[in-house]
Amino acid sequence: MLSRYFRSAAEESPYGNGTCVCDGSETLLREYGVLIALVGGISRSGNRIGLDAADGTWFLWVVATQSVAVSTAAYAKIAHSDVAATLAVLCWGLGVLQLILVATIVGARLIFVGVGPTDETAPYWVFMGSGAISILAAAEVLGTAEEQIVFPRDVVGGVAMAIWAFGTWLIPLIIGLMLWQRTRPNSPRGYRSALWAMVFPIGMYGESSRQLGFIRGTEWLDDLGTWEAWIAFAVWAVVFVGMLYAGLRRVSRPTTPA
Repeated sequence: MLSRYFRSAAEESPYGNGTCVCDGSETLLREYGVLIALVGGISRSGNRIGLDAADGTWFLWVVATQSVAVSTAAYAKIAHSDVAATLAVLCWGLGVLQLILVATIVGARLIFVGVGPTDETAPYWVFMGSGAISILAAAEVLGTAEEQIVFPRDVVGGVAMAIWAFGTWLIPLIIGLMLWQRTRPNSPRGYRSALWAMVFPIGMYGESSRQLGFIRGTEWLDDLGTWEAWIAFAVWAVVFVGMLYAGLRRVSRPTTPA
């Protein structure tokens, strides 16, 4: 149920991974409604959900929380609001803990269950994307240092750099997973909507690197994020062209008379 909900959110999002979730009602639904419904449904049916149900779409839970942190911190900087800055840093801390929790569950699925021949691997980019938006949220929180005193600036910056290192380590791993999956028989081929799940995370990685490098005065990180934007654009262009090509083939395909 959780995976179906997150997949539907990803399909409805203009970015393909449900990251535009800054409104309060949607956030409350993701934070509490889905989890309560999941637990309640399992309790009534008596069934158990195995690790095979966990996949990359589960990280949209983290993205939802960090989206609130980003938007609230941006507002706090403009309005010089102590309340908004405090809420932003608390949402960021909550999102980091959620990232650790979901990463543990999904990591266990990959190790103990593995990936089936027909399983889609593109949504695992949301794994890296949830870390990237956590970095962006940290950069926004660092910009509100004068408005909030909950988390010391050094703590936020240090945790953000640790997440950046982990997210960078994930990139070759996810690429390798996709290449390995492609060699398996009956694996997904060609364009499919799930490929959009990797576009936004790749772009978010560059933007979060640039923002974190700028706010911390780390020039090489700022430069890395700036140049990575071209890679993100190239990935977007390839997926977009694939979508157009698939659409044209579908339209030009001759219809069989009934």
